[in-house]
Amino acid sequence: MEIRWMLNFFKLAILSLLLVSNTAFAKVYDCFMFFNEYDILDIRFHELYDHVDHFVIVESCEGHAGLPKEFNFEKNKEMYAQFLDKVIYIKLHERQTTGDPWIREHYQRNQIMRGLVNCGPEDVIFISDCDEIMEKEIIQETVEALNQHKVVLFKPRIWSEWCLNRVIDSPNVHGVNHPAYNLFAKDFDRIKKLQENFGQRDLPGIWGAMVAVKYKDLVPVTPQLLRDLRHVKPVTEIQRDYPYFVSCYKVSGWHFSNMGGHRTVRNKMENWAHSYDPGGNPGGGSDSFDHQGWWNAHKSGNSLAPIDEYYPQYVQDNIDYFIQRGLIDPYE
Repeated sequence: MEIRWMLNFFKLAILSLLLVSNTAFAKVYDCFMFFNEYDILDIRFHELYDHVDHFVIVESCEGHAGLPKEFNFEKNKEMYAQFLDKVIYIKLHERQTTGDPWIREHYQRNQIMRGLVNCGPEDVIFISDCDEIMEKEIIQETVEALNQHKVVLFKPRIWSEWCLNRVIDSPNVHGVNHPAYNLFAKDFDRIKKLQENFGQRDLPGIWGAMVAVKYKDLVPVTPQLLRDLRHVKPVTEIQRDYPYFVSCYKVSGWHFSNMGGHRTVRNKMENWAHSYDPGGNPGGGSDSFDHQGWWNAHKSGNSLAPIDEYYPQYVQDNIDYFIQRGLIDPYE
């Protein structure tokens, strides 16, 4: 009896060790597309370099609107020399013959899979846009959460546009609730369905585009499908086709949208998928968008917030540098 008890004890101990080792040795991949977000990529590298194993960067020879472009990351990679050893760079030379910019955008995002060919089943994959940055403190917590949940969704702690300190929304941080935050109020019914169907305890926020998943659970689907969970569309179809998904929801990270100055942003807006939306390409490609007055009027529409402990440490430590770069609006 004692021998049998000891054998069972050792079996349980070995199983526990195997489970722990799977988590302990899992690699972490941070995956996103790149267009021209040079300063934001610099912030991202400084925030996450010591906490992920690889950055998978996908860049195409064309923007989402179909206009040809250079490989900007490759052209400027020496700016990031200290981080390149962890970069898996995927260059897309093929062009998509479609008039729908969203098909082009979705195709490019799904090519993240090309950078994951050496993944193990337990490796953890973070998927976002370049301007959506995860907090380093949440990485290990997410790795552990994925032992209980198939998918982890994130809402950014701070959502800024035009300048790092021009805030659209920062729930429970700066008390800011910009009217633009309510644009997607119509999605609340679908969000409630997500809560019911996916077993979430907390109602998700409006913009929860960042997502994490184990590689073994990403393979049956696509990066784009996981990103679409933020719109909860279509919940019934996702539940029907992928009934094993259960989401865990966290507030973490930053959405630093449309940074780099008005000319850089104009270039981006002429190339992103939203350029076909009403108002998605301000100025309609005319010189009006280049006018500094237009830029100042739009950025001043967002609340001015302090650069404090809620921002990436690299930003906190280099305020003067980012003012000079035009990413922080001076407080005077």
